[in-house]
Amino acid sequence: MERSVKIIFIFMVLVSSSLSIEAQNAIDASELRLRHDIGALANDSMFGREAGYSSEYKAAKFIEKAFSKCRLTPINKETGSYLKAFDFGDYTYKKAELWINNKQYRTGVDFGAVAGSADIENWSGETAFIEERNGLENLKTNNSYKGKAVVLDMKGNEHNSSPGIWDIVSYIHECIARGAEAILLFNASHNDFGNRLFNADSMPSFPVPVLYITHKVRVDLNNNSGATCKISVEIKRKRPAAHNVIGFMDNGAQKTIMIGGHFDHVGTPGVKDPIAGDPNIHNGADDNASGAAAVLELARWITARKGLRYNYLFIAFSAEEKGLFGSWNFCNSNDFKLFNIAWMLNLDMVGRLGWSGKNRVDVLGLASAREWKKILKKVDHTGLKLTKLGGGAAFSDHYPFRVHKVPFIYFTTGLEHEYHKPVDDPELINYKGEAVILDYIERLIVEAERSPEPEYKKIGLFRDIGTVIKMFILKM
Repeated sequence: MERSVKIIFIFMVLVSSSLSIEAQNAIDASELRLRHDIGALANDSMFGREAGYSSEYKAAKFIEKAFSKCRLTPINKETGSYLKAFDFGDYTYKKAELWINNKQYRTGVDFGAVAGSADIENWSGETAFIEERNGLENLKTNNSYKGKAVVLDMKGNEHNSSPGIWDIVSYIHECIARGAEAILLFNASHNDFGNRLFNADSMPSFPVPVLYITHKVRVDLNNNSGATCKISVEIKRKRPAAHNVIGFMDNGAQKTIMIGGHFDHVGTPGVKDPIAGDPNIHNGADDNASGAAAVLELARWITARKGLRYNYLFIAFSAEEKGLFGSWNFCNSNDFKLFNIAWMLNLDMVGRLGWSGKNRVDVLGLASAREWKKILKKVDHTGLKLTKLGGGAAFSDHYPFRVHKVPFIYFTTGLEHEYHKPVDDPELINYKGEAVILDYIERLIVEAERSPEPEYKKIGLFRDIGTVIKMFILKM
């Protein structure tokens, strides 16, 4: 009996040792691929991958080739292209008209279209007025604004007299979700905030016309719902298109897990025509060649697996540095609805494990679904110090998904000293560390596959504030 126990013990040790060697070999192989992908994306020849420039397109084609090798289905099946182009930034009017009760208002004086307004020709309908001060609270009810132009007071309440861009975006989407076909913004605490909205480089595109109106127009409306409104908008986009890179693994499932990270960076600030070797090239190795390479590595791993419960969608977003334009464009498109996304994994700056002296990985968004904590609790994270954070504000590509009520989880090794500087180069990346992080994420995905599906839960403002404070305290 004693001999049998010894034999079983020796057998278990050998099996465990074999599994450990296999896992280590997988991490080593992943490290080599990460070196190749990050080295290519963060090479001087990519000139910083700024959205809207040829270098961004070159980087997008590199990612497209990797998606093709994984045999992912391209977003454009007819052409076989994985690239989805979109416009962003640098807007000028071609046409903008606003009529209320047969009275025409002056473009640029009485009203204007926000940067991301949809183009429309002769839209007409009634207005629905959301009252000032307590008006934004009404968005929490089930009010229907179907077919209406919602007149939305951005003051909202006495505690929020000057909302930020992302507050405005969130309120607009709440109205659209309730059927609004046009939005008229004004601010009861200021006569006009139009120039700030029109010139906002971070304002995403909307599926409906969105205008701002001055105090004068608001007085004419006199809080009167039911006024007849007619709108025409046409905006010229001057900047060249940027490109999301999108590949799909169809497993015949009802729901899809979305894995993404942006691949663009800030280019060569202040240099119009850079040459190779220019010291001002911002290569963005950590931000975010590391995240884009992580998306590619997870695509390779997942497409080699069988019997998966979900479909998988992989997106390398562009124009994140310009204001999350790539992720906003996707979430506001028909593609978003087609894929029926269960939850989103965001990878942004995951290449500098240990830069602060600790193997710390920030895991954000845990308050977006109650199930996250249970899932993470079941996954061993030996070798990693996980900082589990509930919030996840508007500083990366998870945010548009959050606005669209998709649970998300976001991994980052944090803002290091080289952030948005020319010295964020491949030599500083901890490739072994990133491979270890990806090994953990792979095991998390396995656990999520067999766990109850995460259900979206709204994240409160104080949770977001606490998350940001904690991240900066831990950085010090």
